[in-house]
Amino acid sequence: MTGSHARGCPAEERVVAWVLRAAGPDEEAEVRRHLPTCESCRALVRETEETLALLGDAV
Repeated sequence: MTGSHARGCPAEERVVAWVLRAAGPDEEAEVRRHLPTCESCRALVRETEETLALLGDAV
């Protein structure tokens, strides 16, 4: 990710793709291994899931 939402972890885009269920099997496995080691990406998962829930409620 770029811009104001960038956290500095190179895995951010893969993490968001994983939350959106758009990651391939290899990326999914990589994200599952990465998340326990990166608080920033775990926070990104929570924030992305919250945003998706809000969008779902708005529809």
